[in-house]
Amino acid sequence: MSLRYLSAVAENPAFTASEKLVLLCLAYHADEEGLSWPSITRITRWTSLDRKTIFSTLERIESYRCLGTDRRHGAVNKYRLSLAAIKSYTS
Repeated sequence: MSLRYLSAVAENPAFTASEKLVLLCLAYHADEEGLSWPSITRITRWTSLDRKTIFSTLERIESYRCLGTDRRHGAVNKYRLSLAAIKSYTS
């Protein structure tokens, strides 16, 4: 768990509720470098959002440059959070 990433997400009012939930989940599972690899099932359970919402939310967060995704066929994706982008994001 990375408190730097959790704090940055929590303190930024520009994210929607679903964006904030997904980002908080990723930050909770992240190391100090922002690398996180929870499964979609884990994100679903952690956030109580449905899979479709999670996928669309991940795409939006990625388009904001707050998140990079290493898509791995047959394995859990790896996500890299960008602290600078999370702090500076405005809607």
